[in-house]
Amino acid sequence: FYTEAFPLLKKYNAKATLYVIINALGTKGYLTKEQVKELADSGLVEIGSHTFNHPDLRTLKSKDVKFEIELSKKILENISGQKISSFAYPFGLYKTEFFKLVSDAPYLTAVSVMPGTKQGEDDLWILRRIRPNDREGEIFINWLKDWEKSTY
Repeated sequence: FYTEAFPLLKKYNAKATLYVIINALGTKGYLTKEQVKELADSGLVEIGSHTFNHPDLRTLKSKDVKFEIELSKKILENISGQKISSFAYPFGLYKTEFFKLVSDAPYLTAVSVMPGTKQGEDDLWILRRIRPNDREGEIFINWLKDWEKSTY
């Protein structure tokens, strides 16, 4: 993200959201704390939380789910100097009982991996999103254009 996407965001003055896994910071191929701070300060990148360890939350006890959701937010706020308001479920996997934990943390929204762009007030804890996956260049651009015609 930092070496490939961020320069393009700056070039085109485009915005993005990046979900950060705390326990991955500083590891090979991943962001450093300083890079997260620079991204947040750019005004182009919203930093969101993607938990502390990136576990399948559905397999954890409630207290451990709460730890993953809350501690990652606090640490990211300390690193970025900004409020963290968005959360991404690891692997897009969730249970409806997580919605209250995310809301109480407090986050304003949480994202799933369900494809789409149409959202409603009832979807704040499982927002849809567009993920490029392995699409790039013209393939990605054409794929995005198709979204205008989709029912999502």
